[in-house]
Amino acid sequence: MNWTEREIGIAKQLSDKDVFAFMKKIFVDLHTNNGEELKKNVVALDDAEYGRLMKVYYLSQRENSAKLSLIQKIAKEQIKKDGKQKNLAPR
Repeated sequence: MNWTEREIGIAKQLSDKDVFAFMKKIFVDLHTNNGEELKKNVVALDDAEYGRLMKVYYLSQRENSAKLSLIQKIAKEQIKKDGKQKNLAPR
């Protein structure tokens, strides 16, 4: 996907060590009220329903983690002087 210079700039700001750690804490590590409620209802739900809900919960955490990784990838992109993007070489 092609990213604009503005989007790359925003991604660089979001990739700041402290900002990124905060976003990871919010979007991946912390349990929301829904997650906490799910943990409380372990006994009340049958195994199939609990399994389905945990699967959704787990997949949403993985999706958020992947999107945070995408922000870091976008931040590493650069814009050429002719306006076309180029990627930095891996380290």
